[in-house]
Amino acid sequence: MAALASYEAQSGFGRRIWPGELMDRSPKRAPPTVSVIVPHYHDLPGLQLCLNALARQTYPDPFEIVVADNASPEGVDAVTQVAAGRAMVVTVPDRGAGPTRNGGVAA
Repeated sequence: MAALASYEAQSGFGRRIWPGELMDRSPKRAPPTVSVIVPHYHDLPGLQLCLNALARQTYPDPFEIVVADNASPEGVDAVTQVAAGRAMVVTVPDRGAGPTRNGGVAA
């Protein structure tokens, strides 16, 4: 009986499988260790260059990008199109650079 228990422990035989465990085979990503806050106001080409530069970074740990939009005249739709899955976009009421950065950190 002890041999069977040892076999079960080594092989995983008899291990309880929880719902969804077999369906989700995607590799688990580590949570980001660094958040990059990008304040933005009325400069879509500059935002595009910034996001491209961040995509080329070789920082070894995972990081997230948060674009804090300070109620740009282009609208949040244009900013979201530029970010296109590379960054989270947060819209902050037009109150200046400091509150925009703080809004990005709060997200």
